Formats: sequence, structure tokens, C-alpha cells
Amino acid sequence: MRIQAVAALIACAGLAAQTPPSQPALVQQLDDLRAAIAGGAWDQASEISTKFRKSVAEARDREGAAGAAKLTTQILDWLPTDTETLVVATQPITLSKHDETRRGTSLQGAQSYVLGLLYGVEGGTLFDSLQGKTVQMAVLAARQFGNHPAEANGALSLGMISFQGCGVYTFAEALPDPLFTRPKNESILSNDVWVSGAPKGEPEDEKFFATRLGADLAVVCNDRSFLEQMLANRGGTKHQRALPETLPEWKYAWRDAPLWGISHLRDGGMLSAISGDVDFGATGITVAFGLPSGVTKARVIAKLDPWTGFMESPELQGAATTRKVQDGVWEISMSDDPKASGMIPFLLMAMLGFVVLV
Repeated sequence: MRIQAVAALIACAGLAAQTPPSQPALVQQLDDLRAAIAGGAWDQASEISTKFRKSVAEARDREGAAGAAKLTTQILDWLPTDTETLVVATQPITLSKHDETRRGTSLQGAQSYVLGLLYGVEGGTLFDSLQGKTVQMAVLAARQFGNHPAEANGALSLGMISFQGCGVYTFAEALPDPLFTRPKNESILSNDVWVSGAPKGEPEDEKFFATRLGADLAVVCNDRSFLEQMLANRGGTKHQRALPETLPEWKYAWRDAPLWGISHLRDGGMLSAISGDVDFGATGITVAFGLPSGVTKARVIAKLDPWTGFMESPELQGAATTRKVQDGVWEISMSDDPKASGMIPFLLMAMLGFVVLV
């Protein structure tokens, strides 16, 4: 057992050997770990090792967030000017089929929304082929939220409401070239594009447009015009940037969170519909998942406090607190309580526009 423990600690130390010397705290932890091993202080070494692994993960996430910030700025330059919502997942996600027996965290629930377009391509076969691969960063951008056409009996289609948007996914390793083994359907601005219908059970009006923009970069859209505008802007077409930095929402965004989102609300967005058609005078919302201790936060710029109705939800009682940040800015903080972890992403992603009808 001692040999196995030493092997595990050495493996951990090997990981840290790549740590840049500009991170003195990590280097000091590594020195303490080596000293504990050399002195045979196994309990101490185990404790240091646990803290060290956490520190390495946090450093990795900080570095990833910094890289994500640069890429996010670039992607914002590509997006159509009328883009309403942006959601950014900066923490690496290893793709795997959903385990129905496993209760996920609020962060994992929000990540599934960002990966949603990737699930739909080719009836799910692209996602299946990428099992085990790691998405380093994912961005979901959207506009024009609304209901799908009513069914024959007049009922609304259940599931995710309609929107136009694209998901941008960077991978830790190169993607196949071409992205699919079957022939492409078309080319848009010299980019090979594969078109597929919606998976079984999804609205029939849904289509997916997938392309590969680099060795490790895939884009999946559910609207041809959104993709065309993205590719044109990426090629240098002059346009006004989507969600410009002058919007007040940016002041309240958590851009270093493992997953964050921002939405510039038009006519109150989905907030009024979710809250019983009350007009809160809301103009913007920001959200953050995976903050320290598993906390999720959201801020709304509005004339009235939008969170009162949310606090009445049985799932959120005891798991949420609210405060007034300043005049016209209202914040809610929610802990990752097991009973609330499923409701939190459901509610907040809906406020960003991604309403799921059940």
C-alpha cells in the first residue's frame, strides 16, 4: 500500500513539474509534498497531495478562462449583430453519454445546454463518434427565441423552444478531416457544410449545419442564415459587433466562471413569461455557474426585483438568497443543494432564452 501511495504521489508531482515557475504557490506546495514523501510523513503527504491536485485544477481553469476570454472576444466579432444571448463554458468537458442514474451538478446541467446543438447533428451520431474527447471550450450564441409551429391539434411542441443560433466547440485534439465520412452537402464561403435533420422526437422544422473551421474547431448551427453571417464576419465583412462592450450587462458578468452567460433582453425577454407575465422592466441578465463552493449566481438589470417569485419554488427554499446590488440590479445566489441542482439551470437558462416546455 505504501508503494502504491508513493507511486500516486510521484505521478502527481510529475504533473506539477510542468507548472510554470511564475506560480510560486504551486511550486511551494510541490516542495512541501516532496519533503513529506522524503520524510515518510504519509498522512501529511496525502493531505498536501489532495490540496495540490485542487490547486493544479484551479490553475488550469484560470489559464483556460484566460484563453477562453481571448477566443470569446474573437467569436463575438464573428456573430450576427442581432445576437441576443451568449453562453461560454470555459471548463473542459469530456464528452460522454448521459447517465440517467447520476444526479448532476448545476454546472453540469448548464453545460448540457451549451452542448445541445452538438447532440443533434446527424441524429446524434457525431456526438457518439466524439465520445471520450474533451471540449476545451464551448460557446453558444442565439437570437430570435420563440415557439415552434403548433402541432396539428393546436398544442405547443414540447421541449426546447425555437431559436436561431450556433455552437462553437474547441477540442483538446484534432478533429477528423473531413468532419464526416459521407460527402458534404454544400459549401458556404469555401467551408464544407454537412446538413442533417432533427433527431427523432424533435420538432420537424429543426435542421443542423455542421462545419470544421480548424484542426480543433467545430461549429454547429440550427439556422443557415446565422452560419452564413458568422462565416462572412469571420472573413472580414464589416459590421457592428454583437453584444458590444458598451452594454451595461457586461459590468455585472462573471467572465472567469467555469460557465457564464449574458443576454441583452428585448421586451423583457423570457423573464416576464416565466414569472407570470409581470413586467419587471428587465433589460439584461448575467449568470455564472460553478463559482467557489458550487455556487450559482445571476444578476438582472430591471426596475423591479425579479427574484421574489423564484424564492417561492420548493426546490430553491433554503438554497437561495437574494440581494440588491445597487439601484436597478438584483442578484440571486444559489447553493448546489441536491434538490435544487436540477431546477437551477432549468430556470436560469430559460431566463437567457433557452426555455424548455414540459
